[in-house]
Amino acid sequence: MDKTIAMPRLETIRLEKWHRYLLYLASLGLMVTGIAWLWFHYFDRLEDEYGSMPHPLEYVVLQWHGVWAFLFIFLFGSLLNGHMRQAWALGRNRIAGSLLLTNLLILTVTACLLYYASHEMLRDYASVVHWLAGLLAGVCLPLHIMLGRK
Repeated sequence: MDKTIAMPRLETIRLEKWHRYLLYLASLGLMVTGIAWLWFHYFDRLEDEYGSMPHPLEYVVLQWHGVWAFLFIFLFGSLLNGHMRQAWALGRNRIAGSLLLTNLLILTVTACLLYYASHEMLRDYASVVHWLAGLLAGVCLPLHIMLGRK
């Protein structure tokens, strides 16, 4: 019995069009809602006689950010067995892929801290790391895509 493992072909790591477009849509949804939350939270707060208060859309945008995150996590999980494992075996786009994966892991851990941590200082640090990593994802993902197409 031959126990050699066949090397995956380049075509097997390319995502189908529907899969690629859904990932792009979820990524765009996360980026838009994340930036909108940053804007409402830090730059567009409302003032009244009692002081500063959150913009009414801040919470709505945060809810949509969570919806996009669930879709993205589902789609990202679908990449683990095929796209990521096979690309790694081919030695394709390892640096940009590893950078993107690390960034997404940081986003996932900080999102869990934001959702579950009760210590306010920890939540404050997690928030800053989360939005910095989110902005960095806006660079990592296009870089990974461009380098992968070469």
